[in-house]
Amino acid sequence: MGRLRVQARLDRARLMPRIAQMRKEERSHAEISLEIGCAVSTIQKWLQEAGMARINFSAAVKRQIATRATDLKGDAHCEQCGAICPTRADYEIDHCVAEGVRPAGDRRRALAAADGKLLCLACHEKKTRRDKFEIAKAKRLEDKHRVVGRGPTQIARRYGIKQEGP
Repeated sequence: MGRLRVQARLDRARLMPRIAQMRKEERSHAEISLEIGCAVSTIQKWLQEAGMARINFSAAVKRQIATRATDLKGDAHCEQCGAICPTRADYEIDHCVAEGVRPAGDRRRALAAADGKLLCLACHEKKTRRDKFEIAKAKRLEDKHRVVGRGPTQIARRYGIKQEGP
């Protein structure tokens, strides 16, 4: 049993950079699993431990969000534009604040109904495009500014400015 654990640690250390790259390419856990040759649950566990996993709503929280957006007739309404969504295929339950923008400390807590909203497919598409832009912007800003232990900032490298350690 000990040899298997050591082998799993070695595989994880070797595979995590590749898994991280595939997550940036927005590939699903199933696609990564097929390419890497690990179980989906193993990949999800590794990503969770590395702080890279997306936190999904539980089934109970999804029901609470759907109930909140449902009128007395039983029709679900988009919480953005008010459009009627008669079937589950007509709406998505989305995070109010995109996962990529949420602070790292906030990602550890379980999601509540207040953290999500029911959106029609059109509103969900618009919000997803906006979220991708905001996440990319946050990553660009993070790259420009010093993060402890990562060396000089992008601006310092560009202009050849020597920076002293933190």
